[in-house]
Amino acid sequence: MRLFRKNFSVLFGLIFFCSLQLFSQAFPPKTIKHIKDSTVFIQVKRRFPLSDQVFPTSGSGFFISKHGHVVTCYHVIQPILQVYDIFFPSSVTEIQITQHSGSEKHQVYPCKVLAVDEKNDLAILKVIENIKTPYLELETDEKLIETLPVWVFGYPFGEAFAVIQRGPEITIGKGYVSALRHDDKGILTTIQVDAAINRGNSGGPVIGKNGKV
Repeated sequence: MRLFRKNFSVLFGLIFFCSLQLFSQAFPPKTIKHIKDSTVFIQVKRRFPLSDQVFPTSGSGFFISKHGHVVTCYHVIQPILQVYDIFFPSSVTEIQITQHSGSEKHQVYPCKVLAVDEKNDLAILKVIENIKTPYLELETDEKLIETLPVWVFGYPFGEAFAVIQRGPEITIGKGYVSALRHDDKGILTTIQVDAAINRGNSGGPVIGKNGKV
């Protein structure tokens, strides 16, 4: 009986410790709100040559400055539209971002493209209006190791989950750093994560345990 009690106490202690470990990986509500407020839903309107039909696509992005600068993936706003393995030339006629998408506070702003990096699939947008925005910091201090927990914020499947005119609500996914890829000189070139990322997540931030990108 004493042995059973001792083993039960050890088991309970392990469960309690694991629960604390899981709890410690969760963000406080204030941090989650800040990340959500800094992540935006991006809508792109395109027009094909010799056609008046407007074709909408969407993606995700996030603010990197208080002046409305947004980072996303280049393929979210590029003038080439890929459908399966076929590429169609198209002209981008309008880019809009929605802050607080899916909520009563949603705000839609037109954007312009400031810079693109096709090789690294990056683009920087700027809200045309003069507004002040929350923003996310880019990580420089945390040492990356395999199994490090990460969270993916974004808007998978876009308008499929839209709420009337408010747009879709944000989705948060959990994963881990699964591999760190280096070149022949030992320089880190790619961070591989195993979080579930769906069409529409492109451009959204991947957040480390300290709340930074």
